[in-house]
Amino acid sequence: MNRISACIITLNEERNLPRALASIANIADEIIIVDSGSTDRTEQVARAHNASFFARPWTNYADQKNFAAAQASSDWILSLDADEELSTTLQSSLLAWKKLPPAHNVYEIPRKTWYLGAWIHHSGWYPDFQRRLYLRTAAQFHGIIHESLRFQGYTGRLSGDLLHYTVDSFAGHEAKVERYTSLAAQQMFDAGKRNWRAAVYFATPWSFFQNFILRGGFLDGHRGALISKMAARSVRLKYSKLGKLIAAPLHPSSQLVRPAPHLMKPLLVDLETAWRGGQNQAFLLLKGLQSRGHSPELVAAENSALAERTARIGIPVHTVSRGLFRFPASRKIRQLLATNSFDLVHANEAHAVSAAWLAQAHRRVPFLISRRVGYPLGQSRIARARYQAATNIIANSQWVADQARASGAPPEKLCVIFEGVEIPAPFTADQKRQARQRFSIPADTPLLGCVGVLLPDKGQEWLIRALPQVHQDFPAAKLLLAGDGPTRPHLESLARQLHLSDSVIFAGFVSDVETVYAALDIFLLPSFFEALNNSLLAAKAYEIPSIAFRRGALPEIIDHEKSGLLVSGPDASEIAAAVTQLLRDPTAARALAHAGRLRVQQNFSADHMVDQTLLLYQKILAQKG
Repeated sequence: MNRISACIITLNEERNLPRALASIANIADEIIIVDSGSTDRTEQVARAHNASFFARPWTNYADQKNFAAAQASSDWILSLDADEELSTTLQSSLLAWKKLPPAHNVYEIPRKTWYLGAWIHHSGWYPDFQRRLYLRTAAQFHGIIHESLRFQGYTGRLSGDLLHYTVDSFAGHEAKVERYTSLAAQQMFDAGKRNWRAAVYFATPWSFFQNFILRGGFLDGHRGALISKMAARSVRLKYSKLGKLIAAPLHPSSQLVRPAPHLMKPLLVDLETAWRGGQNQAFLLLKGLQSRGHSPELVAAENSALAERTARIGIPVHTVSRGLFRFPASRKIRQLLATNSFDLVHANEAHAVSAAWLAQAHRRVPFLISRRVGYPLGQSRIARARYQAATNIIANSQWVADQARASGAPPEKLCVIFEGVEIPAPFTADQKRQARQRFSIPADTPLLGCVGVLLPDKGQEWLIRALPQVHQDFPAAKLLLAGDGPTRPHLESLARQLHLSDSVIFAGFVSDVETVYAALDIFLLPSFFEALNNSLLAAKAYEIPSIAFRRGALPEIIDHEKSGLLVSGPDASEIAAAVTQLLRDPTAARALAHAGRLRVQQNFSADHMVDQTLLLYQKILAQKG
């Protein structure tokens, strides 16, 4: 029988939610509620119906729905709005469907709307097919305002109506149109749309004619006339608001001509010389901002890897010496801000935070700090003053945000934006074969691997200690450690002591690290203290079955037994058992890997990180003025 997880996103839905939940009581094997800050009894109602309740700050409709689906334990998702319910015919249809092998990955359902005391049968509002039942590994939602499922293939269709109680008064309808048209106008503006006058004068009357005449609105009587009138009003307002955004003056503090009033010019600061995860995130952010038409610039250390890579893609880079207590960087930031051409300053690591604070950047423009470590904030007066000066503190995981809050970071300034990775194409069979040849690994040899600096807190020792137990069931298994660091001599000595010299491959630093991922059967991350981890994200993006310690923020990446496996920590037997579990059942391992890739696409992609950062920038600048 097909299991269904029903997913609903909510905000103050205590009145609608009981009706929706009652209609799925005999259909859903699991109910997931994702709430964006309700102040009424929504949570109590959800828990009374045995729903799993998740609180999550609002991002957009598609993102919230994808997050809900990622929490589900069933393969099939029924996405429902809180103001909807299943008709009795649809309930029967779903019960029958659960007993049969699915013929499609996505199913659509006709939706019927209750409007001002009657069901609407025309006016462009019916049948209004909604794609709501889907295989979560084959589809996901896209779109900020009117979200829709993106998938490949054909849709099936279920009988029975999805009943929609959209508004309970004409005033409510007016308020909804006002809210949606503002969002739609901003979305068009950000996408670069500039033609609006013709739409106001021609698309508005056409909308009324289309809904009232061509779509049979007149058959719905006065309600059809109201619906057609409000649809036309929505078109007029959307394009009129776009026209106002286009005509809006430039930022009052700007003395320079910008390419377009909606484009931003952020100044990122990063003074690290080495290339680590934080620098990779800064580079992805800079590149993403540039590709969206913005004009970022970077203050970076001389001869740093980030400076060199950023300059190569044509983004202006201002290099400085890291010496003298960050004073050279501080002076450069002051000079740049004196031009009044930057909208904000974003410090990407701790040295950059000090330099920007010394430059008093927060007194000129919004000042943002990225925080990627779980250590407590410094308690000195100066250390605390730096974070008090920030407009926002961007934590790369909820765990990092919690640690910062516990050590004194202002809660109202904290927000979470997950780090991201670029989503690669899956490896071809030829790429996998060549990668294994590079490391001299036969095709039928199980290969475990880890990518990262060799340090005590990274825990590679425990992978070596677990390998003898893996050999009891898979004697040919090998372990590949990609990376270098202070503990390498100790790890090599341990491998010799355990007679594993032929089974552990110390690859050192691998510049084309994708070849490591291409060779692996299982990726392991035995780290004790991770704020997040780009290597794990990359492994999951490459669709490699993954195992990690249940430490730090790693449980935010891996949903145990849904998108990977978590082990408690430094326990060789537990690690070996998890590895053996995956090697014994390749089908289950592939399913976990596929779910892991989908989870990264939904929550940890570079595009998602850039978009969320851009939304924060826009929100801050809008509040400023």
